[in-house]
Amino acid sequence: FTQETGEYIQKIAGALGKLKSEASDNQAMRDLERVGHSLKSSSRMLGFSRISGLAAVIEVISGRCCEGEVKADSTLIQIFDDMLSAMKSLMTRISVDVTGVVESLSAFENRTSTGNVFTALIPGSAAIVKTSAVPVAKETPAKDKDVDASSVMQNEQKVEEVKTSKADEATTEPLKEVKSSASEKPKETYFNQLEVDSEIVEIFKEESSSYLRLMANAIKKLESDMTHSGSLHDIEKASHSLHSSAKMLGFQKIGSLAKPMEDVSEKLNNKKLVLDRNLLNDLSAALKLLQTLSEGVDTEVDEIAAALVNYESTAAQEPPEEKKAQEFMQVLSENNEPDTPPVAEKKIVKKKIKKVVTRIKESIPFDDVTFEKDSILKNLHSSGVTLLDEMVETSQGGS
Repeated sequence: FTQETGEYIQKIAGALGKLKSEASDNQAMRDLERVGHSLKSSSRMLGFSRISGLAAVIEVISGRCCEGEVKADSTLIQIFDDMLSAMKSLMTRISVDVTGVVESLSAFENRTSTGNVFTALIPGSAAIVKTSAVPVAKETPAKDKDVDASSVMQNEQKVEEVKTSKADEATTEPLKEVKSSASEKPKETYFNQLEVDSEIVEIFKEESSSYLRLMANAIKKLESDMTHSGSLHDIEKASHSLHSSAKMLGFQKIGSLAKPMEDVSEKLNNKKLVLDRNLLNDLSAALKLLQTLSEGVDTEVDEIAAALVNYESTAAQEPPEEKKAQEFMQVLSENNEPDTPPVAEKKIVKKKIKKVVTRIKESIPFDDVTFEKDSILKNLHSSGVTLLDEMVETSQGGS
């Protein structure tokens, strides 16, 4: 946990450094939101409720800043900085009194008329805001984990139960129904062989179920509208969180499948890949395997993970069509300096057009066309130099 969260702390510090220089840096704020989300999920999964609460505050506020609902200023950045210092101390098992952080955050809420939506995310903050003097209970290495885990199970799960009760009723089968089938594989074969504490497994199941539902809803939406960008962002965000949590707890199979899902969805969002039916089917298949593993049933993921990785390598090797068009235009515009003699210029450009025509002939988009039988392409290949010759003469004032 310390090793994994250390990376998050460094990223938060880096984003804050950029915001101190330029408070309107939207990309730095996005980075802050993303890392805050990951740290919140990982901490909560292990029962560190106060670290999770502070990270949740960073995630929610930075998200609102990105949406323009809250304006970032020096006061807010200082609050972020104070929360970062508190989390650093908690991660090194040093007792921390977060009264000052909560009071500063409460003052910020009053100034921005946002209510207590931010302070409410920090365990024990209500008493601090009410009395403005009550110290928060200290965290210690062993005992505090027990207290925090209890707090997670008793307080945080209540919120999730409200959100997930309907889904749980529809998807959770009674234990006696599981035993009714003799051929059915026993539950928990995956988690049992990893020898992970049962309480941590239950927390992971609860946490991961929300990510899996988010991805399932997104894929369902994409089945009817493959251009729905919001769904692609949901898959990227949920798979990122699931990968981080699984990696933290040593669930390698889950992490090794969630990672390529995250990478592929990121490339889809950045327009480096185009979603088609095959890719959507592979994402759906990967989701089903993740659901199976998260239920505790072991299964193989190598084949579908490799298929997703292959999409990544394809995106890296094949340049977008826009880039091909730019290269084509660049070739035509090269060596067009005023001091180039007309005859030499024509020879140079003729060589260039021959290369371009060759590229067109060998280009991937024409794989489904027989070049010699296509009159348009054949015509272009045979008369391209003549056409260019006329273009050059016209540009130089010829008839």
